[in-house]
Amino acid sequence: MDMETIFIHEADESIMEVLALTLQMEGYQVVCSAQCGEEILPRIARMGPALVILDFKISGEVSILTCGLIKQRWPSLPVLAISCNNKIKETFRQHGFDGYIEKPFDISHLLAKIRFHIQSVPRHQAHPLNVGME
Repeated sequence: MDMETIFIHEADESIMEVLALTLQMEGYQVVCSAQCGEEILPRIARMGPALVILDFKISGEVSILTCGLIKQRWPSLPVLAISCNNKIKETFRQHGFDGYIEKPFDISHLLAKIRFHIQSVPRHQAHPLNVGME
């Protein structure tokens, strides 16, 4: 089986390192970015990730915009919000996210949620992602 790729946008470098290390130890290929917005779309198209995790900071404006752009191009690609925003569990779905991870997170809960979302999308629907990108 091919190694699944997870694309992570996280503004906090220490959280990004924990996420990357944890997921790599579980056998995932991890691509990290401190950038968010339209500029990450070509990277997502090239990498063909099975899942995207976006840092939902305070109001979440940039991650909401990014999620919308991803869903326009690749509707079946799961996008999770990761946030310490205490309203994320009530608002993630209305902003187009498939799920959320609360900070601080429990590693086993994080991994279960990631596995669930990756397994919920048939691989033929998730790849290739370069459709719709120049």
